Amino acid sequence: MSADLKDPATAIPKGTFLAIGTTSLTYAIIILFTGSTIVAYSSGNINDTLGNNRTCLGDCPYGLINDYQTMAMSGALAQTSLKVDPLIYAGIFAATLSSALGCYTAAPRIFKAFAEDNLIPFISWFGKGYGPSKDPRHGYVITFIIAALFIAIDDVNIAGVWIANFYLGAFFMVNVSLFYVSWVSSLSFRPSFKFYNKWISLFIGIICVFLMFLFDPLSGGSVCVLTVLIYISMLFVNPTKANWGPSTEEQFFNIARHLTFRLNVQDEHVKHYRPMILLLSGNPTNRIALVDMANHMTKRYGLLLLAHIAQGPIPFRTKDEITSKQKQWLKNENINAFYKLIESDSVSVGAKSFIQASGIGKFTPNIVMLGYKSNWQSCDSLDLIDYYQIIHSILDNNLSLIILRLREGHDFSAYLNIECYKPKNSSPHLHHTRKTSAIFSISKSMTSHNSINDFKDLANFEPNVDQLANRFKTQQTKGTIDVWWIYDDGGLTLLIPFILKNDALWRGSKLRVFSVTKDMNEINNQQNRLGIASLLNKFRIPYSAVRVLSNSDQMPSAETKNRFIKLMSKSMSALTDEQTVDSLQEEVIRFKDKTNRYLRLREQIADNSRNATLVVMTLPIPRKHMVSAILYMAWIETLTDNMPPTLPIPRKHMVSAILYMAWIETLTDNMPPKVLLIFPKGVLGNSFSITSPPLSLLTVLTSPSMY
Repeated sequence: MSADLKDPATAIPKGTFLAIGTTSLTYAIIILFTGSTIVAYSSGNINDTLGNNRTCLGDCPYGLINDYQTMAMSGALAQTSLKVDPLIYAGIFAATLSSALGCYTAAPRIFKAFAEDNLIPFISWFGKGYGPSKDPRHGYVITFIIAALFIAIDDVNIAGVWIANFYLGAFFMVNVSLFYVSWVSSLSFRPSFKFYNKWISLFIGIICVFLMFLFDPLSGGSVCVLTVLIYISMLFVNPTKANWGPSTEEQFFNIARHLTFRLNVQDEHVKHYRPMILLLSGNPTNRIALVDMANHMTKRYGLLLLAHIAQGPIPFRTKDEITSKQKQWLKNENINAFYKLIESDSVSVGAKSFIQASGIGKFTPNIVMLGYKSNWQSCDSLDLIDYYQIIHSILDNNLSLIILRLREGHDFSAYLNIECYKPKNSSPHLHHTRKTSAIFSISKSMTSHNSINDFKDLANFEPNVDQLANRFKTQQTKGTIDVWWIYDDGGLTLLIPFILKNDALWRGSKLRVFSVTKDMNEINNQQNRLGIASLLNKFRIPYSAVRVLSNSDQMPSAETKNRFIKLMSKSMSALTDEQTVDSLQEEVIRFKDKTNRYLRLREQIADNSRNATLVVMTLPIPRKHMVSAILYMAWIETLTDNMPPTLPIPRKHMVSAILYMAWIETLTDNMPPKVLLIFPKGVLGNSFSITSPPLSLLTVLTSPSMY
C-alpha cells in the first residue's frame, strides 16, 4: 500500500513510470518477434502456401489477427510434445494473483475511506473498520461479489472492456478534477510534480472519454451515467459533515469577483435602481419583525446587510461563535442577508462606521433602515441623542432612510426566554426562541444600550408574542397599503410599497395613494389627482384609488392639540436643565405653524388609514442645529402613534427611476425626435441624450433642479 512507502510522493511516480516503461518495452519486443514469425491471416492448412484466397474473409480463422492462441504457439515449449506450455500458465497465474490480490486489498480500503467522508448517502456502513488495522471487512464482501459477477460473464473480452472502461472513467475524473482545480486558481492546489500542466490533464481526460466509447459504447455510456448519479447524490450532502473543500467554491468566488469588478466600472443609471438596505437591527433574533420587513423589501430586488452594534470588549472566539449562529439562524429562517457584529462605545459611532464602510463596489447600501425608538421619552438623554445623530449621519451621507414603527414595538427578547451572555464567562450560553433555532445573545445590559428600537409595554401582548414577533412571516390580512406622498422624495415612497405589494404576503392588498395640498380649489385638486393617476399608469404601478386632500389653514382639533401638549410636557418634565427647557419651549413656538400642519395631517391619516394593512409616508428632513431631537421625535410620534405598521420615510434629495422618467416624459411630450436634457451637475452627470430617428431638430431643455 502507498501508506507503507517511505516517501510516497517520490516512489509512486517513479514506480509508475518504471512499470509503464518496462511493460511497454516487453510488449514492443513481443510485437517484433510475433510479427516476424507469424503471418497475419492463415487458413490452418499447412500445405496452403500459395495463398490463393486473397480476401481471407471466410476460411482464415488463424493467424496473428484472428487467432488468440498465437502467443501459445510462440512459447518456448510449444514445439515439444506437451499440449500445455507450463511457462505460459505459470505467467498467467502469477500475473492474475498479483493483480487480484493487489486490487482485493487496495480497493476495499479506498472504498472505506470514500465512505468515511460521507460524500454519498447510504454507504457509511462500508466505512466501518475492524481490528487494530481497521480492516474493511464490509468492503471485502462487496469486492468479492463484484469480482464474482465479472467472472460469471464467462467472456474475458467482454469483462475486460467493462473493467477497462471503469478504469478509464476513474482516470477521466482524476484528470478533469486536476484541470478544474488548477483552472480556478486554487491556492490549496500545489502539485509537487514540476512538469504538471493543466491542459495536459484536460487533454488526457478527453482521450479517456473517447477511448471509453471507442471500446464499447454501452459500457462507456453506463460508466458516464453512474458518474453523473454519484455526482448528483453528492449535491445533497452537507459539506460540513465532510472536510473535503469543494473546488466549486473557488469557482463561485472567481465568478463573483469578476462580476463585481465588471459592475464597478459600469456607469450607474437610475432606472436600474435597487434597494440596498443597511438594517441597524441589533441582535436580529430579538427583532424578527424588523428583519422580516427589510427582507421582504430586498429578497427579490436588492441586498440586505444586518448591522449589530454591541458594547465591547467581546472576545474574538465569542464574536466568531455569535456570527456563526446568526448566519445559521438566517439560513433556517430563509432570510437572504449578510450579518456583521462590531464593537463600539456608542451606537451612533458604530452606526456611522457601518454607514461609511459597508458594502463593496456597486453592492454599497443606498438605504439605511432602523426601527422606531418607542421609549424615546423615558430613555436616557444620551440614547436619544445617539438615535437622532444616527438619522443625521444617514442623511449627511446622502443615503435614504426608512423607519419602521410597530404598535407593539420590535424587541421581544424579554418574552423569548433568552439566556444572557455574560462578558466574564469564556464561553457564551445558547438560548432558544419559540420559533427560532439556538442563537447567541448579548447581555440585556448590552442590548439596552445598543437597541435602536426598544419594546413598549408588551405586558398585554405576552400571550401572542410569538405571533407578533413573526407577524411578517404569514399572509397579511387583505386590506390596503396606504401611501401618503406628502413630499417629493424621488419616488422611494412609491417604490417600497410597489415592492411589498408584489410580495406574496401583501399580494392581496390594494394600493391607495394620498397626497396633501394647500389648495382649496376642487378643480385644481381634481387636476392634481388626475396627474398622479396618470403618472402611476405610465409606470405601470397598480393602484386602487388616488386621493388629494386639502390641508390649508384648517386648524387641528383641540383634542389633537391637547394630546401633543401632553406629549411635550412629559418630555420636558424629564429635563433637568432649565436652559434646555426654555430653549425647547422657544423652539415649539418657532415651529408652531409646522407643528399645526403635522397635527392636522395626523388627523387626516387617522381618518383614512387607521384600518390599513400598512402605511407608508414621507417625513421632512430634520434641519440640523435647528430642530431638536425631542421635537422631531414628537412629530413622528404624533403622526404614527396607534396606527397600523408604519414606514415613515424622511424626504431626501434623490433621483429615482420614477421621477427621472416622469421628467423625461413631461419635457419631451410632443417635442421633436431628438432632445438633449441638461441635468444639474452632480445629479446624473452633465448631460443625458435620448435619440430617436429621424434627427430633424435639436432642442435643448433644462431639467428640474432638486436643489
